[in-house]
Parts: sequence; C-alpha cells; structure tokens
Amino acid sequence: MRGLWVLVILSVITGCGGSPTKPDSVSAPEVATVASPNPAPAPEPVPTPAPVPVPDPQAPPAPSPAPPGVLTYHATTTNAHWYGQVIIPDQFDVRITEGRITFGPLTADVVFQDAKGVFARPNGASLQLVFNDNGGSWSYSGGAGDASGTLVK
Repeated sequence: MRGLWVLVILSVITGCGGSPTKPDSVSAPEVATVASPNPAPAPEPVPTPAPVPVPDPQAPPAPSPAPPGVLTYHATTTNAHWYGQVIIPDQFDVRITEGRITFGPLTADVVFQDAKGVFARPNGASLQLVFNDNGGSWSYSGGAGDASGTLVK
C-alpha cells in the first residue's frame, strides 16, 4: 500500500507540474490605477445680508375733512366766452353745504340738489353741476357770458 501512495503522489506532482496549462510564474493580477480627480470643493455660500427694513411710504397729509354735509371740489374752466368782465376764473374751489353753494367768487342758494347734481341761480344765471365717481362737470350761463369745465374731488 505504501507503493500505492507513492504512485498517487508522484502522479499528482507529475500531472500538475508537467501540464501545458501550468502557469510559468505566479503574478498578482494587474490592477488598473485610475486617478480620480479630487472633487472640487463646494463653493462656500456667500452670506446674504440681512434685509434692511424699509419703512412704509408715508401718505401725504389728508386735507382737513369737510364738516358733515359739505361737498368740496376743485373746478377748472375748460371753455368760456364772456361779454365783458370775466366772472369765473380758470381754477377755483367749489363748496356745497346744505342749501348753499360757493362757486369760486359766486354764492347762491341751491334750487335743486340730489346725488347726481346741483342747480343754482347766482345773480339770475344758470349754474349746473353734474357729478360722477371722480368729480364731474359744470356749466354756467348768464347775461355776462357762458362757461363750462370739470370738477375733481
């Protein structure tokens, strides 16, 4: 039996050592070295400045409120024909109180008034105001001449 073992060992040595597939030398497998670039550092965030508080714009001072029951307008003359002295200037204020109107230099009792307009007869002339959302228009007709214009609240 001892001979059998010797034979098995010799055949294994010869079988493996003399084989054409035997590698000539044992070397470590080649490893490809790939140089990976270092990742670029992330840009440092620029600190945002703290928002500067902006004050609310101040509203212009409100005109002094008219007493209850008083309507106030600014009037502009857009068309006029006078036979002599100018009766109504190019720009003036209009105040309407209960029962009375001051129309530039003219003052008269109100003949008719509602939400849409006013009619008065200063010195016998006809004065009519017609209102809309932003103001309105006016017309004057009398012995001294005729004029018309706009009203602004």
